[in-house]
Amino acid sequence: MERKITVTAITIILCLYFSVQVFAEIKKENQSPAGKDITAAKQSFDKGVFYLDNDRHDEAITEFSKAIELGYKNNDACYLKRGFAYGDKKNYDKAIADFTKAIEINPKNSDAYLGRGMAFSLQGNDTQAISDFTKVIEINPNNEEAYYSRAVAYGNKEDYDRAIGDYTRAIEINPKDYRAYASRGTIYHFSKNDHYKAISDYTNAIKLEPNLYNCYFGLGLIYYEKKDYDQAISYFTKSMENNPNGPEAALKQRGIAYGRKGNYDQAISDFTKAIEINSKSDVYGLRAVTYLKKHDYDSAIADYTKEIEINPLDGEHYYSRAVAYCRKQNYDKAWNDIHKAKELGVKVSSEFLEDLKKASGREK
Repeated sequence: MERKITVTAITIILCLYFSVQVFAEIKKENQSPAGKDITAAKQSFDKGVFYLDNDRHDEAITEFSKAIELGYKNNDACYLKRGFAYGDKKNYDKAIADFTKAIEINPKNSDAYLGRGMAFSLQGNDTQAISDFTKVIEINPNNEEAYYSRAVAYGNKEDYDRAIGDYTRAIEINPKDYRAYASRGTIYHFSKNDHYKAISDYTNAIKLEPNLYNCYFGLGLIYYEKKDYDQAISYFTKSMENNPNGPEAALKQRGIAYGRKGNYDQAISDFTKAIEINSKSDVYGLRAVTYLKKHDYDSAIADYTKEIEINPLDGEHYYSRAVAYCRKQNYDKAWNDIHKAKELGVKVSSEFLEDLKKASGREK
C-alpha cells in the first residue's frame, strides 16, 4: 500500500538543512574597538577570528575568552564571535548567553539578534526566535537572513501565510536566494496544495542550485499526483542522483510510479534496491503488491510475511497476505490471516469474504 510522504517530514528535512547553513553565512567580520590599544586582547581576538573562520571552534572559544579577560569585556564583537563558535558546536545555551551580552553592550547589533534568534530556533523556541528576527528587521529592513529565518520559524509554527510573506520578501531582497524559493515551494506544495506555484518555486530553486534533491523529489511527487508518471520518474531519478543521504525514498517513489505505468519488473527492481539499503523498510508491502499483480503469489506471501515481522500490529498486511493465500488456493491459511486482521481492527471486504467462503467451502 502506498504511504504518503508527510508534510512534516519533508518540511523538517528542508528547514533543518537550511537553518544550520545560516550560522555559517552570518559570521561577518566585526571591527575591533577603536581607541584604547589593548595589544594582548586584540591578539587573542584576532586569533579567535582566525580559528572561527577555519572551524576550529574550541580554539576560537579559548581565544575569545582570553580577549575578554584581557580587556575586551565591553567588546560586543568578541561576545558575538564566541556566540557563533558556541552555536557551531550546538551549545545553544552558551551561544544565547553570549549573543545576549553582545546585545546588552550594543543594542543595535543586528548580527547578535540574528544569531540569538537562530539559536532559539534550533532549540525549538520559535516564538522567541521570531521576536529576535523581527528586531533585526527593525534595525535593518533589508536583512535577507532575518526574513528567511523568520519564515522558517513561522513555518515551524504552521503560520504558513506569514512564512510565505517572509520568503517572498527575502527573494525580493536577493533574487538568487534558492533556499527561499525551495522552502516557499514546499509550503505551496504541501500546505497550500498549490501545485502551479510549487512547481515554479522548485524550478527556480533548481536553476539557482542544481543539486537540490528535495526540490526534484517534490516535483516528482507533484507530477505523480498529476498522473504524469514519466515526468515523475525523471524527477525521482534526479533526486536520487543528487541526494548525499542515499536514494531510498526516491527509489521507493520511483518504484510506485513504475508500478502505475504497469512496468512491474522495474518497480520490483527499485523496491528491491530500497530494501537492500534498509532491511527494515516498509517497502516489502509495496513489492508484495507488485508481485500480486504479476501473479507471483509465493513472492508476495514472502514479502507480506517479512512486513508482518517488522510491523506485527498492522492488520492490513495479514489481510493482504490472506488475499495471496486465497489465490494460491491455500484457504486455511487465508482464513487464519483474515481472523488475525479482524482482531487487529481491519474491516474486511464482504465481497472478499463471500468469495473465500465459496472457494473454501467454509463459513469462517
